[in-house]
Amino acid sequence: MTVSAAVINKCTVTAGAMPFGNYDTFSATNLDVSANIDVACTKNTAPAITMNVGLNAASAVRRMKGARATPDFLNYEVYLPASNAANAACAYTTVWNATPAGTLTLTAAPNKVLRTYKACGRILAGQDVGVDSDSDTIVVTVTF
Repeated sequence: MTVSAAVINKCTVTAGAMPFGNYDTFSATNLDVSANIDVACTKNTAPAITMNVGLNAASAVRRMKGARATPDFLNYEVYLPASNAANAACAYTTVWNATPAGTLTLTAAPNKVLRTYKACGRILAGQDVGVDSDSDTIVVTVTF
């Protein structure tokens, strides 16, 4: 009797919310936050994680849109962590997007245990926008 099974490649991803909180248009300091991207893959699977530019982008510039009838747009960006190691700190140097340079390519999963990566968000200081509640939606994609 021959017994066999094919183990499939599989990854799951969960992208946490990125609440920036209150933005002060008079502050000279960038507003930085991070969110968790949780990934679990079949052992020996090496995934790559990309992000689109969001629903309100102007070309490659990410923007949150206000809820008013004539809203302003609040520019922001999401950056890759400092390395592809789980829980690596934010470096705010390379934009996380769908280009080869902006892709987080992970090492092969040593097991199926969930690994957490930082998505590093930044709103640049000094933007001239009106009072509003701004938001955007980014699609996070895992390929393997």
